[in-house]
Amino acid sequence: MEFLVKIQSKFEKHTGKIFALVRKFAFEFVVILVSVFLAFYLDREYERFQDHQTELGLLKESKNNLMFNVSNIEKNIRDETRTIENVKRVLIALDKEKIQPESLFLDYKRIAWMESIEMENSGYFALKSFGLRKIQNDSLRKKLINLYEIEYPKLIERTFTTSSVYRDLMLHEIYKKFSYDLKNKYYIPNNYDSLRVDVKFKNMVSFSVELKEWRIREKTASVDSTKKVIALINEEIVSRQ
Repeated sequence: MEFLVKIQSKFEKHTGKIFALVRKFAFEFVVILVSVFLAFYLDREYERFQDHQTELGLLKESKNNLMFNVSNIEKNIRDETRTIENVKRVLIALDKEKIQPESLFLDYKRIAWMESIEMENSGYFALKSFGLRKIQNDSLRKKLINLYEIEYPKLIERTFTTSSVYRDLMLHEIYKKFSYDLKNKYYIPNNYDSLRVDVKFKNMVSFSVELKEWRIREKTASVDSTKKVIALINEEIVSRQ
C-alpha cells in the first residue's frame, strides 16, 4: 500500500510539472499570437492612416487644380465676351457708318481672335496613380472622373477645333481685305466701302458671334460642374479631418 502511495505521489508530482509546463507554453503561445495579431492590426491601421493622409493631400491638390481651372475658364469667358463686343461694334459700323471710324482699327484685330483654354490636372493624375477606387465617396469619385475624363477633354477639343478652323478661315479673309499697321499694331481695311457691302465677310464675322456665344455656354456649364466637384471635395475634407 505504501508503494502505491509513493507511485501516486510521484505521478502527481510529474503531472503537476507537465501541466505547469503546458500552462507556461500555452501562455507564451497566446502572448505571441496576440502580439502577432496586434502587430498586424497596428500595421494595417498605420497603412490606412497613411492612405487617409495621402488621399486628403491629393484631394486638396485636386481642389487647388479645380479652383485654378475655374479661374482660368472664367477669365476665358470674360475674354470671349469682350471679343464679342469688338465684333458687334464692327458689324454695327459696317451697317451704319459710311465713313471709316478709326476706333474700329483695334476692333478689327479681334475679329479672328479665338481664345484657347488650358486645364490643370496634376492632382487628378496623382489620384489616379494613388488609386481612384480608394476615394471613399462614390459620388465624388464619379464626378471627378467624369470631369477630367469626359467634360474637360470635350471642352478642350471643341475649343481648339472651333478656334483653329474659324481663325484660319477668318485670317484668310483679313489678309485679303486689310493691311497691317506695324507701328500702331492694328488692321486697316484696304477699301472700307467694299467691305461694307461684302456679304460673305459680314456673314463670317456675324457667325463668330454665334460661335463665341455657344462656346461661352459650354464653358459656363463646365464652371458649374467644376464648382460642384469642389464643393464635394470640401465636404469630404471636412468630414475626414
